[in-house]
Amino acid sequence: VRVRPLMDLEREGDSCLVGDSGAQPDGQLRLVDPRHKLTAKVFQFENILYEGDGQDSVFDTLGLPMVEDLLLRGTSSTLISCGESKSGSTYTLFGPTESESETELGLVPRLCIHILANLDVQAGEEMALSYVSVKPGGSLVDLMLDGQDGSFEGSAPELRLREHPDLGTVVENLTSASVSEPRDIQYHVEAGMMAAEKEDAKGRAGFNLFTISVKRPGGAGDGRVQVLDLGPCDSESVGRRKAISTLAMTIREVTHGGRAGGRQLHSYRDNMLTRVMKEGLVGAKAKCVVVANMSPSASSYSASLQTLGFLERLLPAKLMKKIMLAREKMEESGGAFSPDEKRQLMEEMKGDEMLRQVVSDPRQRVARLLEKEDGEEEEEEEEDDDD
Repeated sequence: VRVRPLMDLEREGDSCLVGDSGAQPDGQLRLVDPRHKLTAKVFQFENILYEGDGQDSVFDTLGLPMVEDLLLRGTSSTLISCGESKSGSTYTLFGPTESESETELGLVPRLCIHILANLDVQAGEEMALSYVSVKPGGSLVDLMLDGQDGSFEGSAPELRLREHPDLGTVVENLTSASVSEPRDIQYHVEAGMMAAEKEDAKGRAGFNLFTISVKRPGGAGDGRVQVLDLGPCDSESVGRRKAISTLAMTIREVTHGGRAGGRQLHSYRDNMLTRVMKEGLVGAKAKCVVVANMSPSASSYSASLQTLGFLERLLPAKLMKKIMLAREKMEESGGAFSPDEKRQLMEEMKGDEMLRQVVSDPRQRVARLLEKEDGEEEEEEEEDDDD
């Protein structure tokens, strides 16, 4: 989770955060409902980046492991950044527009720079960039092409999704810009950002997916890093809600052991967004990282809960029940997680291959999970009686 700094106008109001990074237990986040000052919701994360943590810290925490996985192990990765409007998601991914400060570079340009710096271009290793917007209705827009003024005349070619026997899922006719110099990276990144802003201004905002592909002679070590700007996790648009729901379901299938258990992963087929993301999301060698961006302002309390609620939906039910029971015990004792309890929960999270996990506090969630489990047991007993 990344907590952005308060804006000037927000400083006049209250913060919905209790304490700060130094006052909270490691990985713990407390939100206070501005309408009920005595009511606090407690969340537990693997990592929390506060306003004092710059873009360097974000890359070291999220980006560097992805670079190492790609270059050393040929493992593809997907990073999903979510957050309400003005939560800092775009800044986290791309940094500020028209800024020449290297310290403010976002995750995407830093990923490109570090990957390119470790490729042997003379030996035939290549890096290519693409940027596509997946609309809630299922259409695709080539942001890399649209952002390059004068590079194309006439109507842009139609983008179609194809299943290639060797390459897997590919977007046909999508621009793939080969990059061999660091200066080319910023040009293509800025071109894509300009095109995305134009789409937003026209009221055609979509899910923007930036992909960094690496190819090596012989195909050994080929892979990709794809970065999705998911945007708000809650929307009145039916198309957006369906895409986000399918994405959450697909991630849950993967974390429930779909690949390792030999089960087929079907959910990704239900939406264009997850189909486009397939190779970096449900491939044989793939990892997924989810980062939530939030404002500490009390006026953003509801939006922050919605964002954190999306992360909560990614947790497997069995793990959630265990966490909720531990949370109830903590509330009854009036204290906090003991070091041993916290260490055990964090190990459980890592064991489920989720790099960003959330623990929330609603007691009703525990009751619903227990009722669901009891209901399943009763159904099994009824089936046995019928037999």
